[in-house]
Amino acid sequence: MLTGQKSMKTVIWFVENQTEVLMKYLVLNVVSSLAKMILMRLFSNYMKVILISGQTYLYRREIKSLGGFWNKEFNGWLVPYSEKDNEKLFNLVNQHSFELSEIEIDFDPFKPMTIDELRAYRQAKADRKADRLLKQAESRDKEADILDRQVQPYVSDWSFVTQPITQNSGGRAFSRFRDKISNKIDKKYNLLNEADDLRERADRLRNSVSVKGDAERRRQAQREVNDSVIKIGSKVFDYSFGNGEVVKVNKISYSVKFDRLDVVIKQDKCRVKLCD
Repeated sequence: MLTGQKSMKTVIWFVENQTEVLMKYLVLNVVSSLAKMILMRLFSNYMKVILISGQTYLYRREIKSLGGFWNKEFNGWLVPYSEKDNEKLFNLVNQHSFELSEIEIDFDPFKPMTIDELRAYRQAKADRKADRLLKQAESRDKEADILDRQVQPYVSDWSFVTQPITQNSGGRAFSRFRDKISNKIDKKYNLLNEADDLRERADRLRNSVSVKGDAERRRQAQREVNDSVIKIGSKVFDYSFGNGEVVKVNKISYSVKFDRLDVVIKQDKCRVKLCD
């Protein structure tokens, strides 16, 4: 008990005599925390954007026209602040009862992507679409397999296929049943064809991703390949003008004297090939 009293007296004495020190300590801590927050904000890439969410799919083009980008993480559209477009944006939100909020993010979603980033983004998007198509194809395959098991006993039964229809209730019932089996067979093959089409679409999606400039880069690559083997005097072939001889090598073209023409024509280096 005496120890407790002494401890309490010590605390009281410290508070009475060291108040100034305590205040300075608290002020310094507060200032330090504020300084840290300010410095973090200054040296980080936080930016305020508008988040639009809700049933926006039908109006995605209008939101894109205002600079919006879909963000999967926020499950909504990120739209930059713009005094010019703010009125249009708020009218669109109010008209369709979208949810609108202001958020802070540590990245710039409106910064133009590099070629590699854009290619990776488009490839990921194409892969997601292709995966969905493959799931649809798999679903159709399963449905076709179920139908196949249902009709298989009748397909190989020649008597079932060729049995004549009698004009009585039993004959009419059999006719309806055979038509039902025939419809299932047709549906099975339709499903299999749809599955094949979906797989082809998925394959095209995965292998057709491109960005602006890809065609020119391919042409330039072909020019460099041709430059390594085609020189002045080389015999070349062009699909439009036939065989000819290179008389001059230019930056992106060859000046070619074609056998069936009396003039020299400049042809892009990627359009000709060396004769065997």
